[in-house]
Amino acid sequence: MTRITDYTSLAAPAGADVLPIVDVSDTTMSAAGTTKQATIGNLLTAMGALRFIVPSGDSSGITDTAAVNAAVTALGGQPGTIYLADGSHYWICDDIVIDFPGVSIEHLGPKWACIVNAVGTGDTFRMYSPSNYASDGGGPAGGGLKGFIIDGTSAGAGSSGFHIGDIYNLEFNVGVRAFQGAGSKGAWLDNQYATNGAEMMTGKIWAENNTTNVMFDNSAGVVSGSFDRACLDIFLDCKDAGNGVWLDHGAYIKNGALTIRGNINSNSVAQYAVLTITGNNSGAYSRIYNSVLKIGVELYNTGTYVPVTI
Repeated sequence: MTRITDYTSLAAPAGADVLPIVDVSDTTMSAAGTTKQATIGNLLTAMGALRFIVPSGDSSGITDTAAVNAAVTALGGQPGTIYLADGSHYWICDDIVIDFPGVSIEHLGPKWACIVNAVGTGDTFRMYSPSNYASDGGGPAGGGLKGFIIDGTSAGAGSSGFHIGDIYNLEFNVGVRAFQGAGSKGAWLDNQYATNGAEMMTGKIWAENNTTNVMFDNSAGVVSGSFDRACLDIFLDCKDAGNGVWLDHGAYIKNGALTIRGNINSNSVAQYAVLTITGNNSGAYSRIYNSVLKIGVELYNTGTYVPVTI
């Protein structure tokens, strides 16, 4: 007798693995239905396989990137979830762009079991909405990232783990690490379009050894830098060079709660900070105000350049 455990795990199935299927609606052979066969690949297609991404093993990123873009296309501009299976995924930088709200990319399990590797130079992926959220319920919002780690070991200078902004009510439970080229960022939270910014984001971001670990930005400088009512826990593990959290170009948090915890080592490159606030846009300076700010970060006090808190 064949057992379900004889088949490849559904967490990372092989498309040609065969499962027995009883078709109870087919009475041509028996009132009890007939036994047929279906591959896991066919089953996943019937269930919406274009939104369940199994890593291909193609380290060029071509195969996995195409699968993600097909999943985005399948959503048809509407809110939905793209699921990632366990394993190592490879995504080509600047090739995945989600330009509508309400999309979540999720791995159902511990984030250490699902690694997205950046290939090339640029944003591992970009997510934004060019339109404002209608606070009267007139349009979709939300989305986010959950349950995986984005790795920039092979990414070029100026790359980012993710580049997201201009979407109301985003949610995070994600990790970014090893984006260490000049100008690189782990998490790049950036408003460029919406006049009400990316407000009410919540969740956790774990960041390890990025040139800038978490950046709040208004890089266009002509719209809102608002990250109002953000409630985020940021965990830093900076054993190499890199700043912790940075607000720039007029980005601001009002009526929010920002917690920063972790470690930053001293180094021989430059002095880095847990929190940096610089720059302005056409309307105001970067700032955190009317908010709760908690910092609990160990700063190693030996070496050429000793890190600072703010």
